[in-house]
Amino acid sequence: MATAAGEPSREAGTEKPSDVPTDAALAFEVRYADDEPYRFEDGSRRRFGREDRDEDAITIWEQIHDQHLSKVAGELWCADGQMWVRNLSQAHELVIDGSGSATLVLPSRTPDHPGFACSIPWPKGTVRAPSTGSWQLDVTALPTEAARSPSPAEEVAQDALQDVPRPLQAVARALCAPLLRGQPRPATAREVATSLGITEGQAARGIDSLCAHRLDRNGRGTGKGGDGDLDDPTARIARVARDLLTSPLFATVRVDDVPAAHRDVAQAWCAPLLAGGSLPASYAEIAAALNITARTARRRVEELTDRYSAQVLALPGGLRPGETLSTATARLLVHRGKVRRA
Repeated sequence: MATAAGEPSREAGTEKPSDVPTDAALAFEVRYADDEPYRFEDGSRRRFGREDRDEDAITIWEQIHDQHLSKVAGELWCADGQMWVRNLSQAHELVIDGSGSATLVLPSRTPDHPGFACSIPWPKGTVRAPSTGSWQLDVTALPTEAARSPSPAEEVAQDALQDVPRPLQAVARALCAPLLRGQPRPATAREVATSLGITEGQAARGIDSLCAHRLDRNGRGTGKGGDGDLDDPTARIARVARDLLTSPLFATVRVDDVPAAHRDVAQAWCAPLLAGGSLPASYAEIAAALNITARTARRRVEELTDRYSAQVLALPGGLRPGETLSTATARLLVHRGKVRRA
């Protein structure tokens, strides 16, 4: 969970960052008590507190006649596929929790300070101020398919390309693994077999069944398509693999814990991000912090980047424009709570 004393410059203001693709950002839902949910997308911003005069604010109704919660307690905003919160109160804390993440306390701000801010854990987190009462805001990431309204052409594609049968899900993931790592082609039958520990013949039959399920059942198994003639097996497999990347199978991405052998390096690498910086530590900084060589630090960082690259590339907004894969990996580890602030 990244923290910052001031709002990062790329997220300043209420306008959506110009370098973030519209379809890269997730949508979020914020709920309070029995109120209708508040929807947030990239560029959305709302304040919250016991003030009931601002129709765009989230009013904490149970606190209106109390003096413990500030009229303007804090601010929520969405940027680059993440939800953020800032404590605007000069009287009380804000506490941010999330599954798999350490509890973070944002202290009250001073008159000459903009207020401490942090990202809210993904996919679900809470914002509260225990010293003021038992209220809380629940922040939930919406499924990728709900993040934007599909075009008519996309609706047709989504109707035709639905759930992957459980027996074929492992084959589908192995087939798409190279695409998730940024390679231009899906895996071969031999690569799928190696990945799953099965024979090449079994892998080939699994891929054929996957193609039949995703294309033939909807009358789209032959003919011309975006990848050429779909009568060509290679074109069919490429089409199916690329279609699979938009399916619910890849909508929720699990991020594994950092291996024990890499935890110290991951912690040192992500320390500047945990402290509110915009970039992870350099190899020299990691080496100095852990009393190892810069060469060892680089090798460990590269190993971590290789380990998490598929998850980074599978997430909407996982790799930002102009950002290196290693920086995106460090940001992912922080945002998913895989490293903790000391």
